[in-house]
Amino acid sequence: VPAAASAAKPDKPTKGPAGDKFYTPPKKFPGRHGSLIWQRKATGITPIPGAVNRLVLYTTKTLGGGKVVSSGIVSVPKGKAPKGGWPVITYAHGTTGIADVCAPTRAPSGSLQEPYVTYIDPVVDAWVDAGYAVVRSDFAGLGTPGPHGYLVGIDEGHAVLDIVAAARALNPGVGKKFLIAGHSQGGH
Repeated sequence: VPAAASAAKPDKPTKGPAGDKFYTPPKKFPGRHGSLIWQRKATGITPIPGAVNRLVLYTTKTLGGGKVVSSGIVSVPKGKAPKGGWPVITYAHGTTGIADVCAPTRAPSGSLQEPYVTYIDPVVDAWVDAGYAVVRSDFAGLGTPGPHGYLVGIDEGHAVLDIVAAARALNPGVGKKFLIAGHSQGGH
């Protein structure tokens, strides 16, 4: 029976609620960091043309080992994944502010933070065109409940790594090889 269970198709990722409710996790969510809580089609200023873009909510952890959630976007090239899966670039954004609305996936078009989010679009677009899945965390507490660990490198580092695992749970075509990139706040 175990062999049959392992051959079963993985569960379809849970679709998250619409609007800002997406960013508030259910009362009970997985304790393992990098677990996908839910997903939905990404909208707003962060989706990349030519990619399949999904907004994700996933688990991560803090410097003290606390269980928290983070949001982010997963952008995967369209088409069939190469052997071994799409290689991944996990990108850590620069400073966009500390209010929840400043999270890149929540920032509205025309907002003050839009230029601080979209300046990377030509580079991310080129990465997707070159065959990379690109994942971008908002960082825990930026857009999601709890304090934003502004410039707490370990917390942000966990969020940037854990979105890679969440992306694999979302899309089995996402590979295991990844590269980390970042700028400003995300570069530390």
